[in-house]
Amino acid sequence: EAVMGEYERYQCQGEISVKEAESAINLHNVSVVYREKSVLKNISLEIPRGMCAAFVGESGSGKSTILKVIEQLVPYSGEVMVFGQNVEKLDKGRVRALMSYASQDVSVINASIFENILLGNLQAEQSEVVQAANNALVNKFAENLKEGYNSPIEDLGNNLSGGEKQRIALARCFLRRAPIVLLDEVTSALDSETEYGIMNYVKELRKEATVLIVAQKLNTIVNADIIFVIKNGTIVETGTHSELLDKHGEYERLYKEMKG
Repeated sequence: EAVMGEYERYQCQGEISVKEAESAINLHNVSVVYREKSVLKNISLEIPRGMCAAFVGESGSGKSTILKVIEQLVPYSGEVMVFGQNVEKLDKGRVRALMSYASQDVSVINASIFENILLGNLQAEQSEVVQAANNALVNKFAENLKEGYNSPIEDLGNNLSGGEKQRIALARCFLRRAPIVLLDEVTSALDSETEYGIMNYVKELRKEATVLIVAQKLNTIVNADIIFVIKNGTIVETGTHSELLDKHGEYERLYKEMKG
């Protein structure tokens, strides 16, 4: 079974065993309050190892906050478990090392495309960087540039489109080869063909990682193993795409809205 050997086992104050755990993520009664407003309210869920889980809902529903809780980036109450271990008993840096994250807010540096992707794993071989770039379809635009992957990126990525920057962020994320992959609206600036190609690769990622996706465009997550519908900081529906459509509830409403 393919798992990331580099991250497979950690000895912290407790032990994380990626290969032996049945569940990658467990949340128990997790709540987040920000400026006296409840952002998440008693969220409980389980995501088995090797699954693709999606979080959908209207803007501001709390979807992205769930990923921030898992990454230990926001204060919360309740319990978070990663590969069967309570993160409160583990070193936060080691927990985050198990994760790879990409979002719609892309940061690039004034360096080459290759060097920007390499930030995902500074020890990676050139062939691994190129493979990650191919998986994120960076090659579709980089290979048409005069200097290819050595082409410089200007300050703030001013010489790249939003979609090109997103593909670089995804390549960086894929290069990290972590056993938990967190994708927060990473296809928002991509055209349909590129989006389709990247999501096909994300499906393949389930062979070696657990993938969590926050999606506004519901067509990107119809093949997810489990979908959590978030509304006003709570989970209101759970199921596959077809199961949720059959419920004729919030998910169906969101899906019909997207389809126009």
